[in-house]
Amino acid sequence: MKDTDMTDLTGKTALVTGGSSGIGLAAAKFLAECGATAILTGRDEKKLKTAAEDVGGKAIVSDGADIAAIRALPGQLDAHGAAPDILILNAGFARFQPLAHQTEDDFDAQFDVLVKGPLFTVQALADRIPEGGSIVLITGAINDFFGPGCHAYGAAKAAAANLTRSLAQEMAPRGVRVNAVSPGPTETMLYADTGMPKEAYKAQRTTLEHLIPMGCFGTAEEMGRAIAWIASPEAGFVTGHELAVDGGITAFTPMWVVRPE
Repeated sequence: MKDTDMTDLTGKTALVTGGSSGIGLAAAKFLAECGATAILTGRDEKKLKTAAEDVGGKAIVSDGADIAAIRALPGQLDAHGAAPDILILNAGFARFQPLAHQTEDDFDAQFDVLVKGPLFTVQALADRIPEGGSIVLITGAINDFFGPGCHAYGAAKAAAANLTRSLAQEMAPRGVRVNAVSPGPTETMLYADTGMPKEAYKAQRTTLEHLIPMGCFGTAEEMGRAIAWIASPEAGFVTGHELAVDGGITAFTPMWVVRPE
């Protein structure tokens, strides 16, 4: 039996922001295997088209932090003859800097992608998501643990968790569920591309692997599978929930602190 035998999304359309790689691409693959038509967004046209071909879906070049681009999404979906039954708000990146080196540009860029983008994407598409539809935000285990330099990223992910709950309340009368998946440390480029020095990254990774009860980083596929499940009718009575997919790190090692060397 395949993982995707649990649900049938035939005839549904799933829009995945930041879908050209990592967790977003993995989620799009699982949704497509369930029968959904996957539409992927991203900024890198070449990379995005390759990912869409891999999934058997469609591509829309769009910047998840740009309000004008977000407001153009309904028209771009119309051009594909599509309205999203499922909306996965996955676009994101991280920049870790110690307090002394934190810049306003880094702060604004992370909040633009991780908080402003999801809020205004939902605003732009809310009237097009039908009753029975589903929205999933991507938060993070960083809501519950701390490391050096993750000030802006951690604050933005915490804001996204709060946004999940407020959107769930507002969308419930429309029959639309809103949830979040909170990945723990995951084998994607995000952790390796945070701007940390290479040696600091290696040291933090070693610390994380010792603290995760399952003893390893998760995979994009494990995150994608969880996203597809909570977006599907199989989770039909779940809304306003943040699903931790983190190897147990937040359940068994809460509020831990990695001290800088």
